[in-house]
Amino acid sequence: MRLHNSLLKRQSITTKGTTGFTLVELLVAALMGSLLTIATSDLLLSHMRSSARLEGTQRMRQDWSRVTHFIESEVALSERVISDPARINLEQCSIPIAPEDFRFALEIRRDLPLAIYYITSNPDPSITLV
Repeated sequence: MRLHNSLLKRQSITTKGTTGFTLVELLVAALMGSLLTIATSDLLLSHMRSSARLEGTQRMRQDWSRVTHFIESEVALSERVISDPARINLEQCSIPIAPEDFRFALEIRRDLPLAIYYITSNPDPSITLV
């Protein structure tokens, strides 16, 4: 009987230690998991922001490439390029153009109005270029 009791006590001692995790172990594991989740989500958000920024820059470069190609084609097809603002009527446009904003005008054909190129400030300051 003593042998039986001593075996039972040994089994209960060994099984008590291997039945599960302690509260401290669970809290440490939960903390480590939380920290890992926070770090991973921060890395993911950072990657998404930089990807969006790069995509915007690439789109702007493509748009600029299309615009410059269009202007070069229009200049190549034009009969005359006027670079002096005093030689044309800048009041003919629906938006008044200041002489200092004027860049050049293209006469593509005699029967068509001039294509006038000018610069102006951005009317919407919320739109920014990257």
